[in-house]
Amino acid sequence: MNIGEDKRKDTREPRDANLEFSIQGDAIKTFRPGMSIDMSASGIGIISDCALEPGQVIIFKSKETPPVIKIAIVQWTMKSGEKYRAGLMFI
Repeated sequence: MNIGEDKRKDTREPRDANLEFSIQGDAIKTFRPGMSIDMSASGIGIISDCALEPGQVIIFKSKETPPVIKIAIVQWTMKSGEKYRAGLMFI
């Protein structure tokens, strides 16, 4: 594998949309705001105000009507200015 090679199964397409997410295992189920950056059939890139950790399971709820609900696992995270960016794989 070449350094910097994309490990994604599917090509991500740009998709800016507001969403809400909850971290599985939180004592209190709080939905937090986030924004999608890109999405494919197998994953999503998001920006959030809160830091996520690789391995965390996230439940997403779109703000569409009716809302779309997906479950994903955090693959990677990085600080981006005052926010956090993360790549997640749907499960």
